[in-house]
Amino acid sequence: MTAERVDSRGAFPGETYLHPLRGSVFLVILAYRFLSVNQPLGRDQGIFACVGQNMLKGWVPYRDLWDQKPPGIHFSYAFFIWLFGDSMKVVQAMDLAVYALTAFMVYSVVREMSGVRTGTLAMLVYFFYSDPLFYGYSNGYWARSQAETYMVPFLIGGLWIFMRFLRSRKARLAYLAGMFWGAAFLFKYTAVFYPVSALVFMWLTAFPQGRRLSRPNLCRFGRTLIILLCGFGTSLVPFVIYFAARGALGDLIEATVFYNLKYVVAATKSNGGPGTMLAQLVKWIQRNPFIWLTGIAGGIALAARMRENRRGVILLFYLAAAWAAIAVNRRYFHYYFIQIAPPLAMLSAYVLDLGIKAMREKRLQLLAFPALAACVLLLALDVQRVRRNLEPDLDFALGKTSQAEYWAGFVTGDFSFLADMYLARYLEERTDPEDPVFIFGFEPLVYFLADRRPASRYIYNDPITSPGLSPEAANAKIEMMVADLERSRPAYIVVVERDANPVDPTDSYRFFRKTPVLRRFVEEGYVLDRQARKFHIYRRRETGC
Repeated sequence: MTAERVDSRGAFPGETYLHPLRGSVFLVILAYRFLSVNQPLGRDQGIFACVGQNMLKGWVPYRDLWDQKPPGIHFSYAFFIWLFGDSMKVVQAMDLAVYALTAFMVYSVVREMSGVRTGTLAMLVYFFYSDPLFYGYSNGYWARSQAETYMVPFLIGGLWIFMRFLRSRKARLAYLAGMFWGAAFLFKYTAVFYPVSALVFMWLTAFPQGRRLSRPNLCRFGRTLIILLCGFGTSLVPFVIYFAARGALGDLIEATVFYNLKYVVAATKSNGGPGTMLAQLVKWIQRNPFIWLTGIAGGIALAARMRENRRGVILLFYLAAAWAAIAVNRRYFHYYFIQIAPPLAMLSAYVLDLGIKAMREKRLQLLAFPALAACVLLLALDVQRVRRNLEPDLDFALGKTSQAEYWAGFVTGDFSFLADMYLARYLEERTDPEDPVFIFGFEPLVYFLADRRPASRYIYNDPITSPGLSPEAANAKIEMMVADLERSRPAYIVVVERDANPVDPTDSYRFFRKTPVLRRFVEEGYVLDRQARKFHIYRRRETGC
């Protein structure tokens, strides 16, 4: 990505038209993506919303509400709910706002490397192809407002600031880059790959090959590392203090570190090795051929022109970090790939810009024209696919379908939003706002929809039924859960059946029937009130409903 003469706004001579064009296309994409605010939440979002909602009531994550995700996502949901209210539309609107912000950050990074035209292409490619609609109508909603969504702006911000540091050598920029990457770490610990990749890039490109181990260069690199770590730690310190002051630091570490290590080991055993990852890559190229093929082509072109585009090579390191962060999870859920969209969009813009420049040279037009024509064809096919996936949202917005008909389409595996809404309304109608309820299964969204407090810290059963747990660890958690129930005496207990899934192949109802201490607690203090859909609903005996 070579530097060329630009005007005061960053445009190449004769290309000031890009400013209104960029804004117009961006607004078109924003307009159709805005329809997604009507979509309901998925299971993961239900966890985050439940934790965020109850944090505002004084509950502490991990100690009072168990989850395996780091705290950044819970604090984000709590902040949005505090600011705008506990509505599903708030969560979806924040998702869209973060994507829009990220698109402008992608523009800023690429503009610094190559000017407005390439930056504009990168921004628009990212904003279009980051739309979860590409995952399909029944899966797209599941990818909204995930931890990766909120992590990415901090990753890109850290990249942009670190690039400026490499140019100016100002220590405060290294410190700020570390702060941004530290903030990203609070959403997913795999964010640590990104500053590592940036430091490797610095080591390989900022120092001459024969003098990398000289004392001045080692001191300079070590000073940068220390400053970066100080900035990284600055973002973590307030959260460490928050949890330590509430006696929840051990709970945080157990849930987000030790449990996740067991989770990854279990995933490695069930998902195989590199072959599974390669198969997933092929699937993703087939699903989004434009951004993947142009992104890979951009990476190859950038590597081939490395001497001319040394600053731009950092994108290859960013891409490698993104791929490592995905691979280490060992499960390859579609929303994990949210973090790989920015570097792919940047590299895609790079090769598209090369194609546009080649069109100006007669000797290259014969190659550039068919390549750009193929890109336009792929883009047209993807626009058509988005239009098809958008139809349910558009029909609902235009009043062509009812809310129940619209919600009925949001089914993923064993999860049905309409079923969760049914249970939430059932509990809401039969309990008071201060009554605790308990759901043994994987339906934490119900707590948020009904606005009822969970009777146990275990708002979903993964930490109890996970195949990666030893029998001793599982029994200890069961005892803790039953102790929670004995203290809170929930008005209703719901046991979910037919909820086995790839993450946890255990059917909750079967597990309940095979667990004497839990079954005895329910049978002695509760009566079966109703069996509906996949829910066994038990009412406390002394509750006269």
